[in-house]
Amino acid sequence: MKSLSSVSGLYEDWIESFLGPIRFWASEEYLLGISLGVAKTVRVNKITEQTKEWLGSYLAKEPLEPSIPLLPPKSPFAANVQKAVMAIPFGSCATYSEIAKKAGNPKAARAVGALMRSNPYMIFVPCHRVIAQKGLGGYNGGLEIKRKLLEFEECESINL
Repeated sequence: MKSLSSVSGLYEDWIESFLGPIRFWASEEYLLGISLGVAKTVRVNKITEQTKEWLGSYLAKEPLEPSIPLLPPKSPFAANVQKAVMAIPFGSCATYSEIAKKAGNPKAARAVGALMRSNPYMIFVPCHRVIAQKGLGGYNGGLEIKRKLLEFEECESINL
């Protein structure tokens, strides 16, 4: 199996964090993903440089406005969910139900959860800020990572 960096047109880099290394990869046009791990081969472009700068500002608790181009979501509802999640301020949380309502379908809390489980943009599309009405809910990276991110942001909306 080829690594992403060996495929023509893909770029990757990483940054150290309180969670461990965070890896991110991009095409010429879009950020393609962010996850825990180290890049196998560092190969940078404008988008990976912007992502590293954004993650550095986040880790300094001074997040920049998100302006890195992402792959377009697969449906209008997914686009609305992504927009609603990205509007949750640093240090705040919203419930799956609140995001469903903001995305235009108040009865779609479970669909919001499914979209959050498949979110390829850890931290950047801050699905860790989306919680259940009673408790943390789920997190693709595991509840311990979600808890650490919310503690780092000093989220006051819930009792961690």
